[in-house]
Amino acid sequence: MFASRSKVCRQIPENVRQTKKLTLKQKLLIPELRKKKIDEKQSDFSVQLQTIKKLSLFHGNLPIKKMQRAKTHTYIDKKNSSPFNTEKRLDVIPVRLYFRSTTFRARQPISHKNICVNYRKVNLPGLKVSNGDPISIQESSSYRFESDIRRNFRTNRIRRMKPNHSEVNYKTPKAVVSYEPQQIQFPHEIDLDLLD
Repeated sequence: MFASRSKVCRQIPENVRQTKKLTLKQKLLIPELRKKKIDEKQSDFSVQLQTIKKLSLFHGNLPIKKMQRAKTHTYIDKKNSSPFNTEKRLDVIPVRLYFRSTTFRARQPISHKNICVNYRKVNLPGLKVSNGDPISIQESSSYRFESDIRRNFRTNRIRRMKPNHSEVNYKTPKAVVSYEPQQIQFPHEIDLDLLD
């Protein structure tokens, strides 16, 4: 069961949602919680747990156990580490390409087989996409994606934070993952060294 947005913001005293704006009451509550958190010293474990929680929320509320399992590979091979590995999931890619606004909205067309990888219909949201795989949206459902793409162009979000590890055509919603992501732009502060 998912926690409410304000409950998550109280646990991690900052707004970790990318698209959701807080109400006035929630905005006033967060600075008070920060003051309380500063007064009492946090343990290293709680800081590490908050970092994993922020990272899981950034990747569409992935379960923390999956994030911790992926975290164990970080000291073996940095390129296969958790944040870079989860960036190549099929449900995360439409959000990074600004085809969809949230990962929850990206999972629905995947489960309805409206997204094709390598020209085949796929219904696995956790599918890892390889380099050079073309990702396309079926023509019958491409009109559903156009509203999100138009909104992102209006807010200038696409020009500001365009993904650098993939090539995108927004007129015919198609993309190709060119290479491994080297850098991830987080909307809030995440210290990746705590994941080691």
